[in-house]
Amino acid sequence: MVQHFMFGPGWKQGCPSCSFMADHTDGMNIHLAHRDVTFVAISRATLAEIERFRHAHGLAVQVGVLAWQRLQPRLPR
Repeated sequence: MVQHFMFGPGWKQGCPSCSFMADHTDGMNIHLAHRDVTFVAISRATLAEIERFRHAHGLAVQVGVLAWQRLQPRLPR
Protein backbone atom coordinates (compact mmCIF):
# COMPACT_ATOMS: atom_id res chain seq x y z
CA MET A 1 0.00 0.00 0.00
CA VAL A 2 1.48 3.34 -1.05
CA GLN A 3 0.61 6.78 0.32
CA HIS A 4 1.83 10.01 -1.25
CA PHE A 5 3.06 11.89 1.81
CA MET A 6 2.98 15.57 0.84
CA PHE A 7 6.38 16.77 2.02
CA GLY A 8 8.33 18.78 -0.54
CA PRO A 9 12.02 19.60 -0.76
CA GLY A 10 12.90 22.38 1.68
CA TRP A 11 9.70 22.04 3.74
CA LYS A 12 10.10 22.08 7.52
CA GLN A 13 7.00 19.91 8.09
CA GLY A 14 4.84 17.54 6.11
CA CYS A 15 1.23 18.24 5.20
CA PRO A 16 -0.87 18.31 8.42
CA SER A 17 -3.27 15.62 7.18
CA CYS A 18 -0.45 13.39 5.92
CA SER A 19 1.39 13.87 9.22
CA PHE A 20 -1.75 12.87 11.14
CA MET A 21 -2.05 9.72 9.05
CA ALA A 22 1.64 8.89 9.55
CA ASP A 23 1.20 9.30 13.31
CA HIS A 24 -1.44 6.56 13.22
CA THR A 25 -0.01 4.00 10.78
CA ASP A 26 2.25 2.13 13.21
CA GLY A 27 -0.76 0.47 14.88
CA MET A 28 -2.13 -0.89 11.62
CA ASN A 29 1.15 -2.42 10.43
CA ILE A 30 0.67 -5.65 12.38
CA HIS A 31 -2.77 -6.11 10.78
CA LEU A 32 -1.38 -5.42 7.32
CA ALA A 33 1.49 -7.85 7.86
CA HIS A 34 -1.00 -10.63 8.70
CA ARG A 35 -2.51 -10.03 5.27
CA ASP A 36 0.86 -9.94 3.50
CA VAL A 37 0.57 -6.18 2.87
CA THR A 38 3.29 -3.59 3.39
CA PHE A 39 2.62 0.11 3.87
CA VAL A 40 5.05 2.71 2.56
CA ALA A 41 4.80 6.46 2.12
CA ILE A 42 6.53 8.34 -0.67
CA SER A 43 7.51 11.99 -0.75
CA ARG A 44 9.31 14.56 -2.89
CA ALA A 45 11.56 15.69 -0.02
CA THR A 46 15.16 14.51 0.10
CA LEU A 47 15.92 11.35 2.05
CA ALA A 48 17.83 13.40 4.65
CA GLU A 49 14.78 15.67 5.18
CA ILE A 50 12.49 12.67 5.45
CA GLU A 51 14.72 10.91 7.97
CA ARG A 52 15.00 14.07 10.07
CA PHE A 53 11.19 14.38 10.08
CA ARG A 54 10.70 10.67 10.88
CA HIS A 55 13.07 10.78 13.84
CA ALA A 56 11.65 14.08 15.15
CA HIS A 57 8.15 12.56 15.15
CA GLY A 58 9.16 9.04 16.23
CA LEU A 59 7.63 7.47 13.11
CA ALA A 60 8.35 3.87 12.21
CA VAL A 61 6.57 4.10 8.85
CA GLN A 62 8.79 3.48 5.84
CA VAL A 63 9.16 6.59 3.71
CA GLY A 64 10.85 6.71 0.34
CA VAL A 65 11.72 9.47 -2.07
CA LEU A 66 9.39 9.82 -5.02
CA ALA A 67 11.00 10.38 -8.38
CA TRP A 68 8.02 12.57 -9.25
CA GLN A 69 9.18 13.63 -12.70
CA ARG A 70 9.20 10.02 -13.86
CA LEU A 71 5.64 9.38 -12.71
CA GLN A 72 3.98 12.49 -14.09
CA PRO A 73 2.47 12.21 -17.55
CA ARG A 74 4.15 14.32 -20.17
CA LEU A 75 1.76 17.19 -20.78
CA PRO A 76 2.17 19.80 -23.49
CA ARG A 77 3.17 23.17 -22.09
